[in-house]
Amino acid sequence: MPLRRVDVSNPQNCSAERGQLAALDFESRDDSSGGDCGGGGEKHFILASQYGWVPLWGWIEPAYLIMLAIHIVFSILAVPLVLYALVLGLTHTPKELEATRHATIGRVAAGTWILSLGLGVVTYVMLNHLYAAEFVPA
Repeated sequence: MPLRRVDVSNPQNCSAERGQLAALDFESRDDSSGGDCGGGGEKHFILASQYGWVPLWGWIEPAYLIMLAIHIVFSILAVPLVLYALVLGLTHTPKELEATRHATIGRVAAGTWILSLGLGVVTYVMLNHLYAAEFVPA
């Protein structure tokens, strides 16, 4: 397949151009034209509310970052705990489970999972709906 340059400089054509890029092989793709489509980057938190009723206190960003850090740590902890509790529950009879730490591990797993879920939803809503975020291309 011949090398083809795809123009992605017009953001209105991003979805159509992305579809054309996806149809090309990986080796024949030329994404070096720049533009606002693709390329990666970071989302920067801006302390500017999209709504009038949302407070703009200076502690919002540190609170967001703390919630995000706790969410990430609990997500990492929850996976092995939940898997351990599930494996124990599926491989042992109820009588055998009494001799294991299944109940204790299950409570800790459920707690970390539900806190991670709740904080994940809160951080998502803060970043994507309550406050403005600016995309900074890489």
